Amino acid sequence: MSMNKLSLDGLVFQATKIDISNNILSITLNRPEKKNAINNVMMNELNYALAYAKQERSIRVVVIAAE
Repeated sequence: MSMNKLSLDGLVFQATKIDISNNILSITLNRPEKKNAINNVMMNELNYALAYAKQERSIRVVVIAAE
């Protein structure tokens, strides 16, 4: 069973901000007007970003923050 490699290239996230720097993936919840309540869009984005981090051996730390 072959798994497709995930990529962040060209993706536009609506409810989160993603940044990779120095082997750290930062995920910022970005719905301050809703007190960063998790909705389906945010959950999908979080799941995707975490799956991406899992596959990328260069990412050593994941930081989750909020606006």
